[in-house]
Amino acid sequence: MWLFFVLITLIIISSFIFPNKKREYVICIFAIFAIMAMFKSSEVGNDTMPYINLYNSASDRLLLIMSGRYEPGFVILCKALNLISPNPQILFIVCGLYSFLCFGYLICRFSPLPWVSALMFFCLYFDQALSGLRQTMATATICISFFYIIKRKPIRHLCLVLVASLFHISALSFLVAYPLSLMSRYNEKLKFYLFSIVFLSVISLSPLLNLAIKIFPRFQYYVGGTYMDGEIRAASVLMFFVLTSVYLFSYYLDVTHRSKIDNKISSKLSPLTDRGYNALSNLSMVACLVVLLSFKATILSRFSDILGFFSIIYYPNMLALIHKRSIRFEWNVIFLGIVIIYICVVHFVRPEWSSTYPYTFFWQ
Repeated sequence: MWLFFVLITLIIISSFIFPNKKREYVICIFAIFAIMAMFKSSEVGNDTMPYINLYNSASDRLLLIMSGRYEPGFVILCKALNLISPNPQILFIVCGLYSFLCFGYLICRFSPLPWVSALMFFCLYFDQALSGLRQTMATATICISFFYIIKRKPIRHLCLVLVASLFHISALSFLVAYPLSLMSRYNEKLKFYLFSIVFLSVISLSPLLNLAIKIFPRFQYYVGGTYMDGEIRAASVLMFFVLTSVYLFSYYLDVTHRSKIDNKISSKLSPLTDRGYNALSNLSMVACLVVLLSFKATILSRFSDILGFFSIIYYPNMLALIHKRSIRFEWNVIFLGIVIIYICVVHFVRPEWSSTYPYTFFWQ
């Protein structure tokens, strides 16, 4: 587990090595992340071996596999890479390189405090990136689609979301991002309506899930398993606490510094437009509500992973609005402390949730 602490330390210390060089910092940290994802062994990640088995069988049973639990885009990728090399390591190399390029570029472009985004990414999403290849590819693709929300190009945004859904169906949840970008994040009625929808959804969750399974038969795979047994999981409760804490604090700063944000947008000192801020804030809020729904069906946490990903951009943008460095440091210690405690619980109290560590390279 020493590597776990080394990575956290490196993320923080590197921010002092590259104090005013966002690009250099992001390249340094995400190159390390990418190398770990590209050259991991088959023992790293709960889902790694199933993906290796899929890759090994994709060459001769493509149509059979495509009719099963895997999305067609991912299966076609396996088929294409099989033509290049029968070694499944190439799958991890290609997916890791693509995904971490997208993650790094998003953070470099939109986060004023890239080390904060990098630490949040490591604690909340890095395990998933090492294990859940399909969802990682989907998340990376919606990172690109976020740029088209900023640029007001809904067709390109829609196309990229559909492409992402070919790797993991949960990416379709990001279709709400564009409408949410058009809705003011300060709209209290919007929040009331969303909370009402969640409340009604909790009451009628079972028939809604049954309907979803009929529409997407692939999810039949999860019926009868832990993902849909109705039991409240500690992982969901912890994630809800983390995402909600970060969102509420970020939104508080958003409201408090509303005029400062408007000035930054009007003077073009921020790469984000008003739509961008709306999308970040509203997506973070919806992610909290989806995690709340996942108390009754853990499978829904897959959707919150997609929507909540952008909290790693929203939080540092709001934190950077605190002018006094000492106050900013104090609040950051609290909320990054919550995030770090979360990942420590995952690895030390509930190690069965993930098999990311001990980490080994494929040649070891």
